Amino acid sequence: MKNNVKIHEPLLVIMVGVYALLYEWRSICDLSFFLPSVNLLKCVIPFFLLLFILRFDQIPKYQPSRQYIKFFLLFMVWGFFSSLFSFVPKESLVQWLKFIPVLIFCWFICLYLLDHEEVQKKIMKFFVVIAVFTVIQYVFLEIATFSGVAKSFNLPTHRGGLYYGPWGLLGQGSGNVYFKSLGFSLWRIYGFWLEPSTAAGFLLAAAFFSVALYLETKRKIWKMAASACFIGGICTFSNTAYLCIGISGLIGELFFLKESKNKKAFHLAAALFFILLIFYSIFGRWFVAKYFSKNIDLRYISGVRDAIQEPYGARKEQLLLNLKVVFFGDADHELTVASDNKPAVASDNKPAVASDNKPAVASDNKPAVASDTKRITKIAKNILFGIGFRISGKDAQGRGFPIASGSALILWLAYTGIIGFMVLLMREFQIVLVIFKNIYSSHFLLCIFQAWTVIFVTNLSYGTLMNPFYLITVAFVFSSVYRFRLRGSIG
Repeated sequence: MKNNVKIHEPLLVIMVGVYALLYEWRSICDLSFFLPSVNLLKCVIPFFLLLFILRFDQIPKYQPSRQYIKFFLLFMVWGFFSSLFSFVPKESLVQWLKFIPVLIFCWFICLYLLDHEEVQKKIMKFFVVIAVFTVIQYVFLEIATFSGVAKSFNLPTHRGGLYYGPWGLLGQGSGNVYFKSLGFSLWRIYGFWLEPSTAAGFLLAAAFFSVALYLETKRKIWKMAASACFIGGICTFSNTAYLCIGISGLIGELFFLKESKNKKAFHLAAALFFILLIFYSIFGRWFVAKYFSKNIDLRYISGVRDAIQEPYGARKEQLLLNLKVVFFGDADHELTVASDNKPAVASDNKPAVASDNKPAVASDNKPAVASDTKRITKIAKNILFGIGFRISGKDAQGRGFPIASGSALILWLAYTGIIGFMVLLMREFQIVLVIFKNIYSSHFLLCIFQAWTVIFVTNLSYGTLMNPFYLITVAFVFSSVYRFRLRGSIG
């Protein structure tokens, strides 16, 4: 018989927070000193939480959160078959297994927080503290740089990265923004993240957590923390940050336009500003490269820098190659290392090398037909099943999918095909529907919705929609709406 056991809340908060940071701070977690412990914790923490929640007599039943988990489970089932029939099944099945603990964590966090409001607030506070630490870390990095005492070293991992300060405590300094008109440059905030865009998502989400905590407690410290986190998000100088601010800000203005009786003109002007910011974040690089190519300040702020001819870098080519994998079925064989660590041989007019290292033999009189049939079969397989779960990029051993898209939706379209892609969309639709129905319910809920929006948009630019921090924001949405309904605050 199950027991209604309790767990020490601070310990639970630490476990949830640490588990999220294991995936957020991927650069330092790849260090050989930390890697064994990191991999162990990634497996142990979710299973511990699973055993804990299974001992509860009653778990609140909230249909949207359960539907979200069901579609996640269905996505993983389909992902198993995608990986099983992959070009490199061994690599794919290993990568698929890595997401099982994430699925378990999602199940736990979405159900547990429904009935534990104080735990949610403590988790929010944990992430706000981490975000404020990141901003302070950045300030010290700038001070050390301007004073000329900053010393750097290259992080000894496969991904690398230039780190500053003793033991790299001042964080990564791999990119900066040069203000030619002012005669100085500023670092882009990386912290311990791999990309400024992912750091921006975390900082901006923490800013909305801080506002929500201020609304609950009325303590000014959370308002100050929100300002620090928001400024930190801007200092990533990332187009993803601008897009997140634009979309979340526009959602906020739509809320205030409906709720506020006064200042309608102000909120309309603010909404227009956020719309322009959204357009700038998407088309700004092209616009600056075309019309302001000689303005160094704008080139750095927009992200163009020296890539005047290709303002979006390899992103467009990467997107097209991933779509080519799905709909034409040949980019994988051309660019991916085969399971025997040798590149698969293929060309425009020749069939791929068979497993015995001899060309696949077509029929005596119909080689073209056989080749076309094989190609059509491969295309159909990739459209339906994808190429299986893969290592995104290349690892130290040369394994992986080197043209993997940074965008979560394009990534899973390539990995799991159309069916897996649709299942993933159905999973995300559950939370979009909850937000749509309750967007005007309260200012507190608005902040939680904006935090989720920021992380969702970040993952559309660079992410997987599978990292624990994103799933935590999903759980915050479900639990917050559920508790407001219980109180009768929402009709």
